[in-house]
Amino acid sequence: MQQTTKQPDKQMTNNMPEQTPVTVFFSYSHKDEELRNKLATHLSILERSELIDAWHDRQIPLGGEWDTIIKDELMTADIILLLVSADFIASRYIWEVEIKKAMERHEAGNAIVIPIILRPCEWYDAPFGKLQALPKNAKAVTAFKDTDVPFSAIASKLKETVKLMQSRKTKAVNEVDSPTPPVKPEQPETVPLAVESSISATTYDNLSDNAKLELDGLYSVEKLLIEKLNHQRLSMAQVTDTNRSFELNKEIQTTEKELEKIRKKMENLLL
Repeated sequence: MQQTTKQPDKQMTNNMPEQTPVTVFFSYSHKDEELRNKLATHLSILERSELIDAWHDRQIPLGGEWDTIIKDELMTADIILLLVSADFIASRYIWEVEIKKAMERHEAGNAIVIPIILRPCEWYDAPFGKLQALPKNAKAVTAFKDTDVPFSAIASKLKETVKLMQSRKTKAVNEVDSPTPPVKPEQPETVPLAVESSISATTYDNLSDNAKLELDGLYSVEKLLIEKLNHQRLSMAQVTDTNRSFELNKEIQTTEKELEKIRKKMENLLL
């Protein structure tokens, strides 16, 4: 009797979430193009495995508006690699556009910025100086006798980061597709103070005009702090960088203390 090989269940295969490549943006000086090419070669295994989709400005098509295209790619990248050297820092466009936008997205939790030190230079006072850099201990790539050694280690570390990002994205997709209805986030209050709060209309009307003005002002500040706290918590849920996660946690604690002080002042007005 001829044995037949069991084929995988197509429906089960189709239901498995497909991993979308993580987009990687190279920010670099053209004077470091040879080193960028070598790094790209080491990352080619990640591209062939469809883990990443890397982009640099040499991919701009003929007739393309380079400034617009660079900014578009920069604003949609998941990971932004800063290939650091003295020429990189000296570039006005890199400093005023690429580094600025990269750090804005990193601090908002919308992208991960990774400095890669290509050549020895003074970079710790740069906006990205607080970030964990590669290679290990921020030793410049060219300080190694064989640059394949640091580039290979960089590719390995980047692979770990990409895998982590993809697993978190998959988890988020699964939560969205789950039949269990998601918990509705608390929405900032939009109705009048006397109606929406625990303060009765009668109590509010019995306050002096100055007290009413002060209470309404405190309530406006409370609303802003609630919106700020919601935004910080949302960013915390999306961030993947350990340093940024620590910073966001401190920011959340500060906002919570500010909110507590405002609410205490509101309570004291009603005593």
